[in-house]
Amino acid sequence: MPNTISVCMIAKNEEENIGRVIRCAKEFADEIIVVDTGSKDRTPEIAKELGAKVYFFEWCDDFSAARNESLKYATGDWILWLDADDYIDEYNIQKFKELKKNLPAKKNECYFFLIESKIAEGDEANWYWFQLRMFPNFPDMRFEGRIHEQIIFAADRRNLRQIYTQIKITHLGYTDPKKIDEKMKRNLRLLEQEEKEKPNEFYIKRYIAFALAKLGKLQEALDKVKQAIDVVPQKAINWRFDLWVFKAEVEKAMGKLDDALKSLEEAEKVRPDEGVINLMKAEVSFLKGDLDKVVDELDIVRRKGFLIGIIPIAPDSMKRRYYTLRAKVAYIRGNYEEAKKHYIQLKEVSPQYFLWDQNLDEFVESLFKLSNYKDVYEILKQFEDRIPKYQLSNLAFSAERLGKTEEAEKYYRLAYEGNKENPDVIFNYANFMFSVGKLKESLDLFLDYLKKVDVIPVNEIHILSALTTCANIFLKNNDVNSSVKMLEVACEISGEVIFAESISDLAYAWIKISEKFSGSVIKIIALENSILTLKFAPAEEQKKIEEISAEIRKKLDDFSYQNNTINHNYQIGESTYH
Repeated sequence: MPNTISVCMIAKNEEENIGRVIRCAKEFADEIIVVDTGSKDRTPEIAKELGAKVYFFEWCDDFSAARNESLKYATGDWILWLDADDYIDEYNIQKFKELKKNLPAKKNECYFFLIESKIAEGDEANWYWFQLRMFPNFPDMRFEGRIHEQIIFAADRRNLRQIYTQIKITHLGYTDPKKIDEKMKRNLRLLEQEEKEKPNEFYIKRYIAFALAKLGKLQEALDKVKQAIDVVPQKAINWRFDLWVFKAEVEKAMGKLDDALKSLEEAEKVRPDEGVINLMKAEVSFLKGDLDKVVDELDIVRRKGFLIGIIPIAPDSMKRRYYTLRAKVAYIRGNYEEAKKHYIQLKEVSPQYFLWDQNLDEFVESLFKLSNYKDVYEILKQFEDRIPKYQLSNLAFSAERLGKTEEAEKYYRLAYEGNKENPDVIFNYANFMFSVGKLKESLDLFLDYLKKVDVIPVNEIHILSALTTCANIFLKNNDVNSSVKMLEVACEISGEVIFAESISDLAYAWIKISEKFSGSVIKIIALENSILTLKFAPAEEQKKIEEISAEIRKKLDDFSYQNNTINHNYQIGESTYH
């Protein structure tokens, strides 16, 4: 006789999902049983309309009780349990049909299926694990546990052979963070109630620890997972591995980095073939600042890879973490070409994580260090509507370097409009406007920058640049007094002590300020300030004027200055606001 399959599920308020899963199941199932646990919507009506047998069960805070209620109505040789928000595509439906033809008459096996689930964890990665979903229809094959109900213990008591198939069931739940938080609180309540009834069950303690960690109660989670480790059977290899890894995750989150490494060593004794252990070791080592150890562990990860078992993992998330660490180590060590390579790999695996502020910042800076403006432009342009507003300033700068002046002005403006309190964005916009000869706009922006920037050592060169450029614009408009105010602040910031008893002394001060800059453009602007200042010197200072002019010429010759150009279309001696 051919094998028959009963699909059993429980549901509550699943009118949006129940039709989809029933239509999938009808392709291979001989009967479909839906136990409704208190729906207020059309879930039971839809199930009936599609041919399912519908029963009602009063919810009693016990998932196993509800599941087992559905099992008692099953008449098929085999039972497949599904969730209302599961989905099986056509390819895997065909694989189900093939499996059904070959189920053993002895009914001495149980079947694990590959579960693909979207879990709301802050990124776009799908999670995968194998779960026991199909088993023979025997009266003693019943679920256990109020929450995170298990059928595996019943299968173990019957010594059923465990078969891992490559049939995939897609689980569409776990996508709303608010609902997840509500579920964690509910789960914790049910698990704590069950722990009182079964105080020595390791898996109950493990799930309590998980719920506590998700709710931010890390110390309580750590205490509970330690209790689970104390009572887990030695033969439960996968559970032991999971418990040590979970303990390490909690310890890492608590900053107990040495303890986390010890827990990972214990996990590695249980499953030495699993690359996730070495990935976590690399992450902990990174937090400890041991970059050599990070690289060593990542090399091991590359050799081992990641295995999918009964513990959920997200392979793309693992790759994301791997490439992120590779990129960050290279960035810190100044290997910008390697950092670029790994960040691009990260972008391919996880665009969302690539766009997280620090990752994108380091990627862009690496490309700028390589003078690779083309890649900066193309990638920031690709994600233009998703990048932080301040990154539009970097997009503008790369466009400027590529000669796309109109685009550059557009993005500088957009960056400024979205970040009017960000000094770096203001500074970049001001520089650009100066370079294209829009001096009034440039002056207003630089003065705004000087009001908002923090006067700290890391900002000193930018502040000096802003003061120097403002003075340049003032001098071109014959406003010597304002230029002197800029010079006074510049001397104070740079630590230069200048005794200015004449206009020539002011000009000489600008020569000293020019020596603070490594970039030729701003050096030249400072030297031009000296030239422009000398124009206001009286005739009796002629000797000093000649001496200072000679020194300026020598400094210009030192870096082979092209006499007609400073930056883009800005020329020495250009005057008046535009």
